[in-house]
Amino acid sequence: PDDENQTATVNPAGAHDLLHRSVPVLIFLGLTTMLIVNGATVCYLYQHIKKMTKSGKSMNSQVLQNQVRVTITGLI
Repeated sequence: PDDENQTATVNPAGAHDLLHRSVPVLIFLGLTTMLIVNGATVCYLYQHIKKMTKSGKSMNSQVLQNQVRVTITGLI
């Protein structure tokens, strides 16, 4: 009976150690994902503005200004 209790016991120190090592990795993965997505958004917006200005839209166009404002707000 005593052997059964010992095998069912969870080692809290081991679980804490695993959690302690996992947190920096998870934070790094989250930050890396955010940087990649934000970079892709900035690149897309840059290409879009270039295409719009090439087709005759002024950079001062209200449509372009609104798109830039919404994108910057989304990045923040």
